[in-house]
Amino acid sequence: MPVTVKHSRSFEAVMGMDLALTSEEELLIISDEPFPADVLRVEYYADTQLLIMFFNDGREDSDGMLLDHEIPEEFIPHIGAAATIYVAYYNESGEAVNVYKVPLIQLGTF
Repeated sequence: MPVTVKHSRSFEAVMGMDLALTSEEELLIISDEPFPADVLRVEYYADTQLLIMFFNDGREDSDGMLLDHEIPEEFIPHIGAAATIYVAYYNESGEAVNVYKVPLIQLGTF
């Protein structure tokens, strides 16, 4: 998936990740490392402005992976309007190896 990134923000996580807004105004999480399993969904918690990514790792009690930074204010309207989010791993050559379009579940009041 070729992507033109309009704006991005880095997160501290187990992997290096960026939250980006594409030129088509779609949300994208970019990882610099492969995911541990297929990405199932991303949850956004409005009260703390945090994102958690969940994987199909065979565990029903999975806590997910916290993307450990508050979301910048300029991303909030896009998150509030989005039903889905792209999650992608790009290798060192800049090629998209894994790209998922998954539900973005919003919890709490905006």
